[in-house]
Amino acid sequence: MTLIACETRPEALPADAVKGTEWQVRLKETGWTQKRFADLLGSPENTVSRQLRGDWGMPGYLLAALVALEGMSDAQREDWLARVRRERETKRKG
Repeated sequence: MTLIACETRPEALPADAVKGTEWQVRLKETGWTQKRFADLLGSPENTVSRQLRGDWGMPGYLLAALVALEGMSDAQREDWLARVRRERETKRKG
């Protein structure tokens, strides 16, 4: 068995080291995962992933949500997600 000394990795890679499409990189720069973004949108994660990759083009709602996320602070993003979740819950009960 050979042991290899590995450097410790930083917690997060810089955005320019992230591979992916422009849209995936931009989402990564907000600090959000595709899973969390999909939760906000109420869409399956796989669908959002394919849209961000450009498999089906970039729908307007997805672009609008991404641009909105980019313009918010972390606290505003969390508040927005919480508000969307509350609205969904109210709609389900309604």
